[in-house]
Amino acid sequence: MEDLMEMEELTRITVVPKNTYIQTPTTFSEGLFFVKKGKVRLYRLNADGKQFTSHILSEGNV
Repeated sequence: MEDLMEMEELTRITVVPKNTYIQTPTTFSEGLFFVKKGKVRLYRLNADGKQFTSHILSEGNV
């Protein structure tokens, strides 16, 4: 947690509302995302176009 507080001093904090796409297969984001609070769900689409959750990230994950 101390590392996250140090990073906060060196970076720009962006609050992302719940259910917002941070990145999609058709977009590119420069930079690195740290989860300070809340959860982020990473998923892939299967051949039928259905979402398959691959990871759930929470506080402290990159």
